[in-house]
Order: sequence, then C-alpha cells, then structure tokens
Amino acid sequence: MDEIIIHSVQEYINVLEKIPLDFCLSRGQSLDKKLLPTALRFDEDNKRLYSKSKVNCFLEDYKINSAIYMPQGQELKNEYEWMVYAQHFGVPTQLLDFTYSHIISLMFAVEKAFSENDMDKKAVVWFLNPKKLNEYSMNRTEIIN
Repeated sequence: MDEIIIHSVQEYINVLEKIPLDFCLSRGQSLDKKLLPTALRFDEDNKRLYSKSKVNCFLEDYKINSAIYMPQGQELKNEYEWMVYAQHFGVPTQLLDFTYSHIISLMFAVEKAFSENDMDKKAVVWFLNPKKLNEYSMNRTEIIN
C-alpha cells in the first residue's frame, strides 16, 4: 500500500472503505517509526534501549508484582502469555500489538497529537495483510531477539 496523508476522521473513513479486506490488521503509532516492539527499539545513537537481561528483569518484576493487575483465577501458561499482560502495563516486551479495529488504530495514532511536545510529529497507521506477512516470513531465516 502507498502512503496516504489524511487530515480528518472522515478522510480516514473514506480511505478505510477502499482498503482491501486482506489488510485486516492495523497498528496506530503517534510517531512514524519502524515497527519494532519496545524491547527491541534503539535510541538516537542506534544503541538498544534495553538489554535482553534488562527486559527479562522487567518481566520477572512484573510477575512478582502482578497479583493486583491479573484477573481473578487467571493462570498464565508461558512467557508469551505473561508478556501479553505485562506490555499493557508499560513493561517493554518483544511483542507488537495489532488490532482488527482500524478506528482503534487511529485512536492510538492521534491520542498524543495535542500534547505540547508532539504537535509537529507525524502520526501513522500501518495496515497489515497477515497472509502476505506469513508468506514473507516463511522465506526468512533470521531471528530478531
């Protein structure tokens, strides 16, 4: 898909009506940056924001202190399930959220648009065709970690 610049919710809805149904997932970001999970992002000097051991410490701390945040009787089976919960409380993880609701993606893209520091920044909504991503990923051997 090409880059499309919009200036209103109505323009966004008009764009949504033209998007192929295969692009069923989307992600909104307040800054136009690479699609990287928080735990894998880099600073201005191209250094990792968090070491792998630091990310693991954050997750372990969350596990220890998570009782007040977890639904009653919820039993998490593996690290991925722990990361799903932890990232929604600000813990840097290797997961990247997408949604089936393109309107929710728009909300995440513009939620900081009127803060003093972000007025001149360009928000972005990414649309994803999961079938094409799977086809692309199956032909790759590299692992990001």
